[in-house]
Amino acid sequence: MTSLSTTTRPWSPLFATVFGAIVLCWLIVAFIHLYFFGYASMDSWTLTAPAAMAKVPFALTTPFLGTFEGADKAWGLHWPGGLLLTSIITPFLPHHPATYISISICYWLMLSLAAMALVNRLTGSPWLALCAFAFVASDRTCFSVAWFERYELLGGAIAIVAIMAVCNRQDRHAGMRSAIIGATFFLLPLIHPVFSGVGLALVAWLGFRTWAIRSPWKPFCIAAAGYAAGWAAFVGYYASRPWLYAIFRNHAHQNLEITRDNAPPGIRTFLLHLSQTDRPTRAGAIVYLVAFAGVISLLRGLWKSRDNWGEFLSREDLGIFSAVGLVSALVLSQTTYNPYYWTTPWPFAVVLACMVTHWLLQRFPARRRLVGGALIAILLLHASYWAGRTWIWYKTGFVNLRAAVSQFAATLPQGGQLFVPEVLWDNYAGGNRKVFMNSLPFSAGAPMQQRYASYIAPLMRSGDVLVIDALQSHATLIDPHQPGWKEIGHSKITYQGEDKLHGFDMTAYQKE
Repeated sequence: MTSLSTTTRPWSPLFATVFGAIVLCWLIVAFIHLYFFGYASMDSWTLTAPAAMAKVPFALTTPFLGTFEGADKAWGLHWPGGLLLTSIITPFLPHHPATYISISICYWLMLSLAAMALVNRLTGSPWLALCAFAFVASDRTCFSVAWFERYELLGGAIAIVAIMAVCNRQDRHAGMRSAIIGATFFLLPLIHPVFSGVGLALVAWLGFRTWAIRSPWKPFCIAAAGYAAGWAAFVGYYASRPWLYAIFRNHAHQNLEITRDNAPPGIRTFLLHLSQTDRPTRAGAIVYLVAFAGVISLLRGLWKSRDNWGEFLSREDLGIFSAVGLVSALVLSQTTYNPYYWTTPWPFAVVLACMVTHWLLQRFPARRRLVGGALIAILLLHASYWAGRTWIWYKTGFVNLRAAVSQFAATLPQGGQLFVPEVLWDNYAGGNRKVFMNSLPFSAGAPMQQRYASYIAPLMRSGDVLVIDALQSHATLIDPHQPGWKEIGHSKITYQGEDKLHGFDMTAYQKE
């Protein structure tokens, strides 16, 4: 592969105007789709509600579970980094569903901008960088992650910033560079299981590269120390609360059981990953294939330059680190059946695909229009998901799902306790009413679900309200068909997705 430019050209006024307009339009469209044609999920309860309900930064609890197994003292269902970072700002923001969706969109924007910045540094082409932004910002799986308010997007942005920091060997702002390296590698073990492994792979490759090109060891030492400190913080977070660690270990074990029962790691899971990329067009699979071609080209160049690694590693620094990120994220994302983990390799694949595109434009200048046209065609296919979702929304009469959920919540009797499905949690964030979830995630496991059912059963009193959503992802632990419950309300708005029914079908019961 020929040498790639690592010098960035100043943006022209035309490019800056086009980019600003694209970002503004994307923010508006993303918010409209995620807020008005979206609704709260079990993932958003487990991964956003604890930060949303924090009274002060870092004070995570597990809301709407009462005192069940220490839920009022801490949270321990997953890697804690994303929630801890989010809790820095949520105590000072209004408790409203729009707030939480806006935060999730900000994380998506950060990832898109990070991929754009890396491609701009890698190729020196602002227009290829804009394509990288568009590929990440239009991705279907990224949309789902933002909808469910997860932290794969934030983790990807942190990993890309880490790569750019370790590859920036300019003397200017050396102190700032060291601080960024230390902070990003500290966060990677805390933010997500996949990025915990990606961080280790980046540290290992940074050490090898430092040895191979005989560069100063300071960046490697800072990255390794930051990464080790991140794991120490992770262990300390759970080790200081043994009961919290037991919950975390239980959820991790249940996730492994789900993976083993549905799709064992290996080529089957990998093929499933590619087949589900940006349905129905699967255009994202083309991006992965081009990115794999880039990885093979880099490996070939590494092998050919084995007698003089220093020059090659210095020249292809950004590309090789991106390849390390892609391969490690791809391998680690296959260890689980969780489809949202498959978002983690995507920004690295986009970066490498843009690198290959730049190489093709340099190698075949007479075919610039053909290469550019193919790139735009793939991008339009990839972004067609938004057109399909808009069409589905149009067929519903552009229904406002959030408003419908809020209107139903407003009709419920005041006073008494509430037992609600996940679709209602963000309507009661920050309120004074005593609210309990009517279910727990699948990953809680049957024993914990039974303990929770035994916990809430004695709490129910006359006048309490139970809401059950026929479409809730996790079955209710309370049976309203037993004597003593009467139906008091119903609300239903559904639409057919590609593989299942979406929306809500809620029925309210009151205890007599």
